[in-house]
Amino acid sequence: MLFGELPIDVGALAAVLCGKIPPLARKLAEETGRNQCRDGVWTDAVYQVLKREGDGLQMTVHCMGHGNPGWLFDVVWKLPNDSGLAMICESEWSQNSSGVVYDFRKLLVGKAPLKLLIYDGGNCERDGQGVRDEIKKVMEAYRFHVQNEVYLLVSLGNFGKNPYAHEFVVPNDGPVEDVRFLRIGTEEKKRAAAS
Repeated sequence: MLFGELPIDVGALAAVLCGKIPPLARKLAEETGRNQCRDGVWTDAVYQVLKREGDGLQMTVHCMGHGNPGWLFDVVWKLPNDSGLAMICESEWSQNSSGVVYDFRKLLVGKAPLKLLIYDGGNCERDGQGVRDEIKKVMEAYRFHVQNEVYLLVSLGNFGKNPYAHEFVVPNDGPVEDVRFLRIGTEEKKRAAAS
């Protein structure tokens, strides 16, 4: 893989994010008296969980506005000795899909094997389909993909009550004609992995 190996199993990372961010966001809201419906609480929880996971993988972690300078993206896991990036992340809580897609576009141009988008996909997976369809169009229009890049989309919609995740592994360098996000943990994903 041009950008290096994935720093963590994508399914394991999705499980950590879906399992740890919602309760941490609720706890932060309770402890600080902030409204859990505000994106600041959720952003803080995302940063804390990704910082802890990145530290555990021996990465240098940069989180926008959280004790260290941001580095181009909301969260970055840098490899030791600044030898490259392991993961780049954007998070966007807008109910407006154009805000989510705007942030996603940043991931297209980043050079990392793992590209993570955390967003509010609505109350159920069906509600997030519109955002995924728009992201699919953007990805199919982009001409500079690198084979084996992994895009992980994690929805923490409905204040974390119904989290879910999808992934797409870029099949070839250059343009990609048919982007299909596979839900992590489903039979469809398992069949794709077996083939």
